[in-house]
Amino acid sequence: MSDLESQLYQSKVRLNSLERSLEEMSRIREIAAKDWAIFREEIVASFRPLVDDVDVIYEALRNTEQSFEELDEQLKEGIQNTERECGDMREKVWKYEKEIKVSKEQEALSQ
Repeated sequence: MSDLESQLYQSKVRLNSLERSLEEMSRIREIAAKDWAIFREEIVASFRPLVDDVDVIYEALRNTEQSFEELDEQLKEGIQNTERECGDMREKVWKYEKEIKVSKEQEALSQ
C-alpha cells in the first residue's frame, strides 16, 4: 500500500513536471514564430534599398528560415513526445489511484 502511494506521488510529480515543460515548449514555439515573422519583415524592409544585394539577402533569409524551421520541428517533436508522456503518466496516476481505492475497500471489508 505504501509502495503504491509512493508510486502515485512520484507519478503525479513527474506528470506536473511534464505538463509545465509542455506549456513552456508551446510558449517558446509561439514566441519563436512571432519573432521570426517580425524579424523577417524587418530584414526585408531594411534591405529594400539595396536591390543589388538581393541574392545575398535572399540567401541569408533562406538560411535563417531554415534554422527557424529546424527549431520549430524540434519543438514540435518535443511537444508531441511530452504530450505522449503526459498521457502515459495520467494513465499511471489513474491506475495507482484505482489500486489504492480497491485496496482500501478490501481492507475495510476485511475488518
